[in-house]
Amino acid sequence: MDFELKIEVREIPVTELVENRGQIPDVPKNPRKISREKFDALCESIKNSPEMKVLDEVRVFPFDGKYVVIGGNHRFRAY
Repeated sequence: MDFELKIEVREIPVTELVENRGQIPDVPKNPRKISREKFDALCESIKNSPEMKVLDEVRVFPFDGKYVVIGGNHRFRAY
């Protein structure tokens, strides 16, 4: 797949994001797992520090009319 890598920072509605389940050719699905306890702690951390959404953004790749999360799948689920 040939493409030009373009990095852009902008807000995208959550409804346009999808988890990385391996749908992009040559990009493996998200290999990381998170325990329920750590996920709950992540949700609480986001509630207590909403400014972190801007400081530690989710990274996405446009694919098939949506944006596949390739960095920050757990944060995306927590949002």
